[in-house]
Amino acid sequence: MKPARIDRQGIRKPNRQRGIAAVEVALITPILVILFLGIVDVGLLIWEHQIIQNAVREGARYSALPFNSLAVSSDPATTLSNIKQFVVNYAARQNVAIGAANITVNQQYPIAVNGLTAYGSQVTVSYPRSLVMPGGGMLGFTQVNLGATSIFRNLY
Repeated sequence: MKPARIDRQGIRKPNRQRGIAAVEVALITPILVILFLGIVDVGLLIWEHQIIQNAVREGARYSALPFNSLAVSSDPATTLSNIKQFVVNYAARQNVAIGAANITVNQQYPIAVNGLTAYGSQVTVSYPRSLVMPGGGMLGFTQVNLGATSIFRNLY
């Protein structure tokens, strides 16, 4: 803070810059809040993407087990529903809500192994996630689509 000014007669005059710090804080605070919310939002996106990748990997592993083969199942629709529910439950344990409609399962995914073709289970998830940061619409988007795919060789 600057000292008070003294004029020619020796009279002290008040400094006129007293409120400048408050004005600077008022101008910078919204920018810092938006920056903080952006960092939190990106961190949550990365965290949820990792959970979705883990859920897809576990779903593909579960689908590749012999008792989940759609080809030999007496009720393929129920088996497919069980595989999708496995992925949904895995993500739900981490508080990420994936809809079964956003999950696709392909147990006839071709895998080339030394000139031969083996088949694997491919599980894919598409997860639309809304942004936490307000004002995303001004940037041209209000949600981000997270996706993950995993393939395991079938054990049957």
